Amino acid sequence: MKEFDFKTRSFEWQRDDDTRMTCRYQAAEGRIWLAEDKLFWNTCVKREGHVGNSHRFIKFIEAVDWVEKEIVNLANEPDVKQEVGILSEDEIKTNHLRLKTKLINGPYWIDAARMEPQRITYKVLIDLEAKPISYKSFGTICGDTHKYADRYPTPGKLANDIHLDAGHFQISQVLGDNSEHFRFTSLTNYYQETSVAELAQQVWNQSRILQLFKTGEIVRGRFGYQEVETGYITLLGACGQADCLWREEENRSEFMESKALRESLSFALDVNDYRDFLGLSAELISDERLLESMHEIRSSSKFIPDEARRESLVWLAQHKPLD
Repeated sequence: MKEFDFKTRSFEWQRDDDTRMTCRYQAAEGRIWLAEDKLFWNTCVKREGHVGNSHRFIKFIEAVDWVEKEIVNLANEPDVKQEVGILSEDEIKTNHLRLKTKLINGPYWIDAARMEPQRITYKVLIDLEAKPISYKSFGTICGDTHKYADRYPTPGKLANDIHLDAGHFQISQVLGDNSEHFRFTSLTNYYQETSVAELAQQVWNQSRILQLFKTGEIVRGRFGYQEVETGYITLLGACGQADCLWREEENRSEFMESKALRESLSFALDVNDYRDFLGLSAELISDERLLESMHEIRSSSKFIPDEARRESLVWLAQHKPLD
């Protein structure tokens, strides 16, 4: 390979190491690398959303010729339409405005001002994204490695690792058991906002979160405090790589408007409108699951009439939870 004159080729080849070469054409990529037995040259072409191709050759020139031909063929294949399961933030905001306009003068509208509590109490809050502690992997035809069957630490182990007393916090895995996102909220409710802010900073500083972030065991973290009555979160600080930052949170006014719209839509029991509010496709969440979610909100709301809440309690009793 060292003696091969790539300057005469139609494509620009890049040497990854002594036994690997890569070239690109439009959205496709081609690779050549020496097999472990050192008798054959492995080749592959790949493109996102397409089935790639691979081959083995004894002669290096034949491997180069094959890749340069196949990479053009793959690049010229029609684009594969990607199904978008979640709307963009701008699309969701547009939907929210349309839905508010639709409901605001009707019988199902719940104004955000009605949802303001007479007194607000607070909990310390910490959100963490953890790295898996084990996983399985497999190699692709192009020599890439893909990981699967991730195993994450249990809430108790993570609390111990970051030196947080699990007896003082409610710990949940936001995406379900054996998932990467952990939320810690204090079991104690605090009456003074200044006090809970100081305590949140103290808990963060005394933990080992930043040490584990530096070693790669924590992907990112953030801390602050949460209003018990509304669920609104005030963030005080965060850690994370530039390509893995937390999404910017709504301000309190926007949060309360969104909360009021969610309850109004649940009161109305319109599945299509609720789907538009969430911005989720039918592939990601079924109509039945959305209906169940609306009835759950409806049945526990303090701002929906008693008759509607009773209707939802009856519906939930008649329908088993969807697993």
